[in-house]
Amino acid sequence: MKARTETEALICPDPSGWRLESRGLVVNGPTVEDLVGRLPSDVVVSVALDSADVLVSLFRLPTAEEEELRGMVSMQLEKVLPFPVEEVAFGVKAVGPDLGDDGSGGGGEREVAAISVPLGSVEEACGVLRSSGVRIRAVGVYAEELGRRWAGSGEVLAFWMEDRKSTRLNSSHIT
Repeated sequence: MKARTETEALICPDPSGWRLESRGLVVNGPTVEDLVGRLPSDVVVSVALDSADVLVSLFRLPTAEEEELRGMVSMQLEKVLPFPVEEVAFGVKAVGPDLGDDGSGGGGEREVAAISVPLGSVEEACGVLRSSGVRIRAVGVYAEELGRRWAGSGEVLAFWMEDRKSTRLNSSHIT
């Protein structure tokens, strides 16, 4: 019996709205819905959210099990997010070593990153895919996808402001 192959596709932000990349095909559209009809039937999609929609917060919190840590992060996010924590999806990752016990016997602390994205942004990117029966392999951040593409190439992709007052970015790659 021949193994079933899946076609992988990436849907990511584009200056004109959204872009579909699959098997060398690149299609742009103002909405994800405009791209759904261009997807192969055997497709599995990775969705990259616009980096501008993502908020990264760092907290120094007591070392704890994952579920307890999520609860602590949720309370911290309530203080720093510009909208209710119930309106975001968030992930938690320890980004530093356990800082050890401070001598008080209360255990150590650890620096934790919380990556938050408004549920509306997730729904905009994924809702029409789900309702169309498209399988979603992963949801990530477009900046991460760009980094993955450049990793290991021996090149560096750099962005910088033209000057302090400009909103124009310049880019280059260094080999």
